[in-house]
Amino acid sequence: MIVISAGMPKSGSGYIFNLMNDLVIASGGSDVRTIKDKYHLENTLRHYNCNVGDLRPVTMLKLLAVRFREKPFVIKTHRQPRAFVKFLMRLGLIRSVYIYRDLRDVLLSSIDHRDNIDRKEHGRSDLKQLGFDDVFPTLPSLFAVWEKWKRCENALLIKYEDLVNEPVVQMRRIADHLKLAVGDEEIRRIIQKYDRNSLDASSKSHLHFNKGVAARYREELSETQRRLFQEQLGNMLAEMGYPVE
Repeated sequence: MIVISAGMPKSGSGYIFNLMNDLVIASGGSDVRTIKDKYHLENTLRHYNCNVGDLRPVTMLKLLAVRFREKPFVIKTHRQPRAFVKFLMRLGLIRSVYIYRDLRDVLLSSIDHRDNIDRKEHGRSDLKQLGFDDVFPTLPSLFAVWEKWKRCENALLIKYEDLVNEPVVQMRRIADHLKLAVGDEEIRRIIQKYDRNSLDASSKSHLHFNKGVAARYREELSETQRRLFQEQLGNMLAEMGYPVE
């Protein structure tokens, strides 16, 4: 089995990928970073969090060939599930978890990430500082990907806010969905390992931690900005299960 850790950008996707990687390892599976090094998959499993990008059939076939020689492992993506991936899920060769977040907080976190991670930590001062008007038009495309995962009957969808507020409960759901034999004590140990208060700056950067606060839009968006969300994206927020306010 290959586990797909999919997620909306700026929704804790790096965080949950690492939790799930440790969860799979704890159940007897493989560390995907070891797989990447062993099979020279740096161009397929990119960056620290092993992001595959688009879930193309050729990519999935390459990874399946590795999987048949190895134990289960986790990969990460922000992209939508293609028909071939859905077919593999029906066969039980792939299991998927998709994490998402309130679009208003996604916007704020995207702005923070550009300023704090890209421009300051990575020294990319040449990059333009993003603002509300830069990010807001991109949100419907993120919702479109969410819709496709929502319609994927074999995928488990997790709200970022639920993972933050009740991590053991949500990780238990994930372990059960993936059919992993991992006890609650091991789940608590994994969660503690990635507690933001015990991580150094480098680890936080790899996990793409910024503020990690739910519903911060209530304090940080202006009345005009919140009204734009209500008028233009209100139906999307409601469909995702968030208050339109």
